[in-house]
Amino acid sequence: MKTRKRSRRPSVGVRDVLSRTGADYCENSTVHGFSYWIKSARIDNALDRAFWVLISLLSFFSAGIILHTTITDWIENPAG
Repeated sequence: MKTRKRSRRPSVGVRDVLSRTGADYCENSTVHGFSYWIKSARIDNALDRAFWVLISLLSFFSAGIILHTTITDWIENPAG
């Protein structure tokens, strides 16, 4: 009786999967600025890409502060 050898897939690390998934999301996202985060034909300069990452992160941070302030105000005075 012959034994079959199992063919093994090359192991893929979690970091590789997350990196590919993140790049795919950024390329196809409709959120403005995400497509500029990854290497693309739109922006060749690393400084420009860093600028877009900074602007996008600042926008999310600002939105978080506004959301936190709004929720805190609503909790303290729900009527208005």
